Amino acid sequence: GGIGNNGRMWLIESTVDANDGDGIGGIMNFGTLEVVRTSISSNSAGYGSGGGITNIGTLTMIQSLVAKNVSEGSSTGGGIENLDRGHVTLINTTVSENTIAQGGGGIENMGTITVTNSTIYGNHSQYTFHGFNGIANSGTVRMSNTILANNDFGNCSGTIISLGNNLSSDNTCTPSADGDLYNTDPKLAPLADNGGSTLTHALLSGSPAIDS
Repeated sequence: GGIGNNGRMWLIESTVDANDGDGIGGIMNFGTLEVVRTSISSNSAGYGSGGGITNIGTLTMIQSLVAKNVSEGSSTGGGIENLDRGHVTLINTTVSENTIAQGGGGIENMGTITVTNSTIYGNHSQYTFHGFNGIANSGTVRMSNTILANNDFGNCSGTIISLGNNLSSDNTCTPSADGDLYNTDPKLAPLADNGGSTLTHALLSGSPAIDS
């Protein structure tokens, strides 16, 4: 729908918005893609793969947003779909309000993902019998200093390797490590312009994530 990359590509302070593809919505990455201070939003995939991004190469996202993307039909990965040979690194990145017909409203992972200082919030499924719409994991996920909350039918599935200091609104992101908080409301404000490069979820007064 939007971009296909089979080489080396940088997206810096950019927007990939409102693309519509039969297979891929926003971006298909076979190569090496670095995304910095960029929004991937409101893209739509039909029968195929990720609404926002499908990755089979190496993807790094820093201070970026994947939001309001839709993967329809029999597709998986509303926000990001990482296939079995894919490597993804998310740093200071928000994955929010993406929608999927099947598993993985936020992230569907079959490869390797490292998530640091990020927020995975409010991702949805169109059908109640497909669950775990934060991260649906059948590969390897390493996660630290990350908030997961209000994702339909569960924040995590599969084994998540916690590197500590994660906060989840339910108890699905197991096993735990030092500093993890489960069944804890992070008290996040809606997605909004809070002065950064992209829309973000601000911490409301009393949030256990403040100064943590």
